[in-house]
Amino acid sequence: MKINWPLVVHEKKPDRIGRRGYFFTALFLSLWLGVLAGCGPFSCEKETKRKTSGTAEAERQRLNIKIEQAPGADWSCFSSATCNTDYLLFPYKAAEYAQPISKRELDKQIRDLKAKTIRRIDFRISEEQLAEKIIANLNIGFLREGLDDRLLEVKITSELRHADFLEQRLLFDDPFVGRFKAILLAPYGTGPFPAVIALHGHFDSAEIFCDAFHGHDFPAHGYAILMLDQRSMNSDEEESEIAQLLLLNGFTFLGLRNYETLLSLKFLRRLDTIDSDHIGLIGHSGGSVTSLLTYWTEKKIAAFVCDEFTTFGGMNNNLFSDQTIPPLYPYCDRIYDITSGSRPAIMVDYGYQEQKQVDQIFAFFDAHLKPKKK
Repeated sequence: MKINWPLVVHEKKPDRIGRRGYFFTALFLSLWLGVLAGCGPFSCEKETKRKTSGTAEAERQRLNIKIEQAPGADWSCFSSATCNTDYLLFPYKAAEYAQPISKRELDKQIRDLKAKTIRRIDFRISEEQLAEKIIANLNIGFLREGLDDRLLEVKITSELRHADFLEQRLLFDDPFVGRFKAILLAPYGTGPFPAVIALHGHFDSAEIFCDAFHGHDFPAHGYAILMLDQRSMNSDEEESEIAQLLLLNGFTFLGLRNYETLLSLKFLRRLDTIDSDHIGLIGHSGGSVTSLLTYWTEKKIAAFVCDEFTTFGGMNNNLFSDQTIPPLYPYCDRIYDITSGSRPAIMVDYGYQEQKQVDQIFAFFDAHLKPKKK
C-alpha cells in the first residue's frame, strides 16, 4: 500500500508537545504503519522470516534437478579415473560453440610457452574482469548460461548409515558431460547445514579424498561434504588425448571440470538440508587448480581452501594435461592471488596432512561458513 505523505512546513515548533508527546506520537505511528503492513508490533520479524524461507524454497524448486533412489545403478565405466567416452563426445555435443584452431597453431602456443615468449600480466585487473577472462578462455559461457534450467539427473545408488553421519553414493547425469560419481556425507538432522565441495587430485578418487584427506571428518564438525569423482585424471596418454582434442576444438579440460563443479553446487543448492548461502570449496593438487578457477568465476562459493597452483602452460613428459591452457598463462599470477578476492580464501600446505593444518582448515570454514548467532 503506497502512502502519499503531505509535506507540512512549520514556521515554529508546536507549543507544549514535549518529549512525552513525541514519544507517544512515534509509538502510534509505528503501530499504525505495522497494521498497514499486515503485521502487529511483534509479528513483523516472523513474517519476514517466513517470506525469506519461502524465497529460499522457491529458489530450490526453480532448479531443474531430478533426484531419485536407484539402488545399485551404475554405468559401463568401470573406473572413473579412466572413463573418457563422455569427454570424447563433448566436441560433437557442443559443436555449435566450438572455436577450432589448427594443430600448427596449438603447437606454436606450446612452443611459445616453453620459450617463455608470452608475457605474464603483472598489473591488477579487477575481479570481474578476471572472471570474464577465465570464462572466455575456458569457453564455458554457454555451459553456465541456463545451467539452473538445464535438466540434471542425480541417482542415489546406495546409502550407508554411520554412527554420526549418512553416506550416499551418487551418480550424476548431464546432457553435456555425461555421467560421473560423487560421495555425499552429511550429519543427521534437518539442518540446514553448511556444505563443502571437495575435488581430489591426480591418481586419486572421491574415496581416497574421504579417507586420506579428512573428508570423513567434516560431518562431525557440522558440515555436509560432497566429494566428486573426477574422470580421466591419471596424467597419462588418455588425459593427454582428451586435453588436446578439446583444445583443438576451442574447449578446455579444466573448463569441463569447472562445469562439473558447478553441477555439484547446483545439486547442493537443491537440498533443503543444505544452507545454500554457506557452501565452501576445497581442492587438493589438480583439484585445487580446478577450484581456483571456480572460486574466481562463481560467487556462490562462500569460502575456498587451496593447496596448489599452476601456470596453465605445463606439459607432463610431452603429454598434454587438463591444466594445459595457453590462453590462461598470462593471467596465472592474478589467478593465484586469492587473498585479493572478495570472498575468503586461504592457501594451505600441500596435502594438509598435519593436524595443525586440518585444524586451520576447519577454523577457517567455521569462521566463514557458519552463520553468526545473533
